[in-house]
Formats: sequence, structure tokens, C-alpha cells
Amino acid sequence: MASLERRIGGFWNNLGVGIAAIASAFCISASDIYAQTTVEKEAAIKQIYPNASVVGAENLDREQFRAFVENSQRMPASYPAIINDKLEFSTNSVTSKGKKGAGAACRIKGRGANTKYGISFEVKWIPSGTLFHEGSHIISAYLQRNGSPDIEKDFDKLRGTNVTAKVASANRADVPVWPDGYVGPIEGCFTDYGATNTKEDMAETVRVVYMYPDRVKSFLNPANRFYDKRLTDKVDFLKEKGFITAEAYQKVK
Repeated sequence: MASLERRIGGFWNNLGVGIAAIASAFCISASDIYAQTTVEKEAAIKQIYPNASVVGAENLDREQFRAFVENSQRMPASYPAIINDKLEFSTNSVTSKGKKGAGAACRIKGRGANTKYGISFEVKWIPSGTLFHEGSHIISAYLQRNGSPDIEKDFDKLRGTNVTAKVASANRADVPVWPDGYVGPIEGCFTDYGATNTKEDMAETVRVVYMYPDRVKSFLNPANRFYDKRLTDKVDFLKEKGFITAEAYQKVK
């Protein structure tokens, strides 16, 4: 397991090189990122996800493209390193396993060494952390197939027996609302959507840590009336397993 986690973490330097190449080749910065053409967007994305088949980059508007690149910069390098199947952008709906659906989906195809992982999503979700949420599904699936088959079961032990979407919905009164509209913390989950099941709880925990570190930090303070030890335990677990970088972790602790 230690060897696997070293391999996961070891991608970080490679990502740094890739991001530097993007900045050098396309002069991506907060001021001029808006000027990217579709061809330049595709090339920049391929710098981060070299094995991905990029579809629909033209649908990314300037703000969305900037959010996409900036979020990619903050991700553990293991995320883009493992996404080697397809990144698909859509303005209306995404397709996963041949079915249409709204929002986003991770793609997992094949078995063993031939397994490929990818993400499909509506462009409107990019600024709210789609990469972190779906990326965490990818990493979880990868780890389950590469030395950590019980990672979701281990995370589930931190959730407690009373965590269900139904319970969370019944206890929404006077619970904070996240900037993107999700409710939480609630029943030991950072968002009500995280209460859906173990997979979504993992993904939502990762997402809010990266997107809203100041707010997460406040909820991890025992003095906060919404504090729940399960929140701290989940963040610690996901940092240990490589879902959350040391830098992101320090921002919430």
C-alpha cells in the first residue's frame, strides 16, 4: 500500500512540469487566459491530460476554461495522470455508458491493466469543482483495482450508521448552505449530496476541501456548532490516501 501511495504522490512533480509547459507555451495567466482559441484550449488540456481524448473544448467559455486550468493546477497529480480515456465537455448533457444524464460522470472501462478512466461533464459545473468530485471517483476506482480494494469500505466506517440521504433531508433546518447551493454539514457529511452514499460522500469531501477551504476549516473547529468528528476523520483519511494534497490539507487544518 505504501508503495502505491508513493506512486500516486509521485506524479506531483510531473504535473508541475506540465503546468509550467502550459504557461510557457500558451502564456496562460489570470489576465490573458480569456484569449485562448479552441485549438489552444485543446493543446493546453493535452498538456495536463496527455493521454486523454478531448471532446468539446470549444464549448468551454473563457471563465470556464480558466476555472478548468486553475482547478487542474490544484489537483493531486495522480488525478490527471490516471485520466487516460476521455474528457468530454457538453453544453447540455453528458453520456456515461451510453446513457444521457445531467451533470457529470466518471467513465471506467475495461479490466486490469487495460482499464481506462475518463470524465464527462457539463461545462457549467466546472467552476463548482466537477474535476475534484469526479476525479476522486477516478482515484477511488483506480485504488480499488491497484492494491486498496477496501478503500470505500474503510471510508464507510467513518460515516456512522445513521447517514442516509433521507435522514439528511429530514434534518436540513438551520443548516448552512454552501456557495454552490448544497446544504451542509449535515449528519457528518459536508453536503447533503454527500449523504447519498459512500462514493458521493468521498467525492464531496474532496470537492469542498479544494473549493472552499476557509469554510471547511471553520467546520473542523470543535467550537463550531456544526462540528462533527466524522468530518475531521474523513478529511484526514482522504489526505492519507492521496485524494487531498498536503498543501490543500494545511489550508483546512
